Amino acid sequence: MAGQILVPFEGEGSGQAELTWGQQHIWDWMAKSGLPLNMTAVRTLDEGATIDEFVDELRFFMSRFQAMRTRLRFDENGWPCQVVHRSGEVPLYIVDAPAGTDPAEVAAMVSDEHQESHFDYENEWPVRMALVRQEGRLTHLVTTLCHVVADAAAAMVMFTDLIGRDPRTGAAKEPISDMTPLELAAWQSSPAGLRQSAAALRHWERHLRSIPARRSVRPAAAVPATAARFLRYDYESSAISLALRCLAGRLGAETTSVMLAAYAVALARVAGHCPVVLQVFASNRFRPRLARAVSLVNQAGLFVLDLEEDTTFDEAVVRTRQRAASAYKYAYYNQVDRDRLVARVSRERGATIEIDSFLNDRRTQTVVHSEGPLPTASQLRAATSLTAVRRQRLDFFNKSLMLTILDAPDAVSMSFLADTAFIPVADLETLVLRVEEVLVQAALDPATLAS
Repeated sequence: MAGQILVPFEGEGSGQAELTWGQQHIWDWMAKSGLPLNMTAVRTLDEGATIDEFVDELRFFMSRFQAMRTRLRFDENGWPCQVVHRSGEVPLYIVDAPAGTDPAEVAAMVSDEHQESHFDYENEWPVRMALVRQEGRLTHLVTTLCHVVADAAAAMVMFTDLIGRDPRTGAAKEPISDMTPLELAAWQSSPAGLRQSAAALRHWERHLRSIPARRSVRPAAAVPATAARFLRYDYESSAISLALRCLAGRLGAETTSVMLAAYAVALARVAGHCPVVLQVFASNRFRPRLARAVSLVNQAGLFVLDLEEDTTFDEAVVRTRQRAASAYKYAYYNQVDRDRLVARVSRERGATIEIDSFLNDRRTQTVVHSEGPLPTASQLRAATSLTAVRRQRLDFFNKSLMLTILDAPDAVSMSFLADTAFIPVADLETLVLRVEEVLVQAALDPATLAS
């Protein structure tokens, strides 16, 4: 860092509260994985950008949003609560890129460093803004948010409020109407919040008592010592994007359900999972006063789907929509109580209940508009040959299996993380491309069995 400017701020609301349910979820994930899970974005700046602009931007975020004025306080057992402060000072960092270097590469290095380093949760504000400067000219802004206080949707709300400010006064055009973190924590502790959590946990308990217990293929000790136990596979698939165009109109479904159905079918056929049991992430922003809440509100719902051998893909999508609706409805609960429930039911059943497989569909474009001619069968088949898979070893992964789906230019990005004690490498490598195969087969022939 070349230096920093301390930016004073003051906003409405202060106090201490328990972690909200979404915060409980992400804190547990971070604690068990050891990963910071920070969110980082790099913005290329226009010619003539000044430091004062970003002093103003940072002060706006800090003053307007309680989440940005939040630090954690830990009890004697290491469990945190959140403390919202009314005022303080936050650093705006300035990084000088040496002459003759590419400032974009310097910005990327700062982004990587901030993304991979833990915040000082007790003493640091949960936002880092760093300006990259070269020969006196500002070139990039790197913004990093702590995931404990916000999710990606919250970050978009913040940015939308920033660019929508009154150009003359710099004030936000509308007051905050959705729940602040302190209001959300209070509601979740209220009778209404307790009823919501209890209803969700009854849904979880019904499934926990009926799904198969230990689903691991083999004990961790059976993984060969020379093999990497934790693996990651990534690729971008234009074939999946084309297949979704073909399927969206025929099925009348958002592609979220189509992708979830394809993954469930692939798991059932490759790994022999019956029923398929996944935790699926829900944004929870369809709930009252959460659509534009600047807080962490997404949680995981429990998705359980039976697929018989003769189930067609179209049938799998219909069932998926029904089961997913229930999973999302009950993806709003006290995370600590849910963990206690899983432990209690496991003890009563005398076996570990395997629910550590996840799907996180993080795409922003889930509705397909089919203007123009649909792709031909030959185009679909040709696109599959373009899919190149990248594999890398991981030092650690604290879940069994996770698929993350992201937007990509004219494609869909797929990222699989796995513990090979749960799924052998041979099956994993088959699974990685089977999702694409299922979708392409379904797009080519509506009567194709989901196999």
